Amino acid sequence: MKFLLVPVFIATASCLSFINEGNSESSYFPTIGILSTPIERKDVLANSSYTMYFPGSYVDHIESAGIRPVSILYNSTYEEIDCIMSKVNGILFTGGRSLLVYYDDAGVMKYSKFMRKVMYIIQKAIEKNDNGIYFPIFGTCLGFEVLFINTVNEYILESFNSTRYRTNLFFSEKATTSKILKNAPPELLNFMSMGNITFENHNKGISPTTYLKYPQLQEMFEPIAYSKDRQGLTNIVLAEGKKYPFYGFMFHPEKSAYEFFFSTINHDIRAIEMGHYFARFFAEELSKNPNRFLNDDDYINHSLQSYDVMYLHNPYEEIYLI
Repeated sequence: MKFLLVPVFIATASCLSFINEGNSESSYFPTIGILSTPIERKDVLANSSYTMYFPGSYVDHIESAGIRPVSILYNSTYEEIDCIMSKVNGILFTGGRSLLVYYDDAGVMKYSKFMRKVMYIIQKAIEKNDNGIYFPIFGTCLGFEVLFINTVNEYILESFNSTRYRTNLFFSEKATTSKILKNAPPELLNFMSMGNITFENHNKGISPTTYLKYPQLQEMFEPIAYSKDRQGLTNIVLAEGKKYPFYGFMFHPEKSAYEFFFSTINHDIRAIEMGHYFARFFAEELSKNPNRFLNDDDYINHSLQSYDVMYLHNPYEEIYLI
């Protein structure tokens, strides 16, 4: 017996998408919305007319698993974000550098425009999951940090010396039963713990002590892996949501195959296989979400294809610019 595709159309004033409620012989591709990163004064392109970018290695990484990237501009309206989130299968917060908080003249902490959009996206993803629509979020480095800051609504990052740093991971007792690692080959976990194949590039993070200090973090996330920085300080480098399909990485699975500037990035085939494992995991998680673009033209209108691409080599091989 064949099942017919029965599309359920979701419409707003300027947005039309549908939810797949059956099997279809037509082509399907998973999509992921990527939030752009603002170009700030210390960045390489600060004197250009561009205002934001997408790191190319993240695009290459997800495309290696058959995932198609969709742009979400950090200065989009909330209505525009709602529209895109009704079409994509999940969200990726990339690594990079961006102002997250600042203090006003009275010394009161405020969230930046970028961080406010991050928090809005996370809240909408929570609502979707609560309403029975599986909606994953993946965050790498900066993306990991914003997931944890959002959870406690407080700037809780600590200093670590893990920039341009190749290291090993050590796993929690729940790693092999976790959603993200339960299907990982034992030899891959062995190389991640002893093969020196993971690359980190952060000077902020979350320690186990801070995790245990906040009940909200313990309720929301399960630490799966840790590493030690150059001073021997332990930080959480892999975590997954307990209730929601949210995943945070402080190491960089995308860099081994696609970035070549930093000499400490391991390009061993086992490091590349690690990246492919996580990209495939992303695709599997995204496939659980029923959202669809109306057609290929609808996807192209939201893709990165119309943006300028610049080769930099440092800190990224290439970036998409807006």
